[in-house]
Amino acid sequence: LTRDEYEFLGWSETQLDDVAFDGETPAGLINGTYTVAADAAGDVTLYAVWKALPAKVNVVFANTYDNTVSAVETRATETITLPSGLYREGYNFLGWAENEVADLGKQDAVSSYYNNTYTVPADATGDITLYAVWQQNPADVTVKFNADGGEGSLNDYTAKEGQAINLPAANAVTKEGYEEMLDKSL
Repeated sequence: LTRDEYEFLGWSETQLDDVAFDGETPAGLINGTYTVAADAAGDVTLYAVWKALPAKVNVVFANTYDNTVSAVETRATETITLPSGLYREGYNFLGWAENEVADLGKQDAVSSYYNNTYTVPADATGDITLYAVWQQNPADVTVKFNADGGEGSLNDYTAKEGQAINLPAANAVTKEGYEEMLDKSL
């Protein structure tokens, strides 16, 4: 048995209204086998019981820049796997949001976004748009060490904006006449 936009649940001896999609099993539902009553006379009519399916929904993806992301056709209450691995020069892809979010700066706090899955709300109909959320990558910074008249070789260090780095040890450079002061200050 098939009926557009409905799921067949089973049979009933009484005609039931279509079952709303609420997860409840209607009383009097018969599945598997049916035993005709010993005192049954004439015909016995069993009625199909149908549950309305959740609304069809298209999940559309926006703010994707040069990434091709196809819409996903699904139904309300269903969970979908979200597209991942989007690329945009100079930005990190953080996930998806239900509202458009301005690009986040390098130091902006990152809220939670939908990263792997999204459950379509029960009352959804038509199209739902999810927006890609991007955060600007921190720039590379070269840290150079100047011995300021001292001797020693210190390599430059490349770090990201906002990244903590370990400074060279006190014995990495020397300057004549300053060792004693350094030792005394420790």
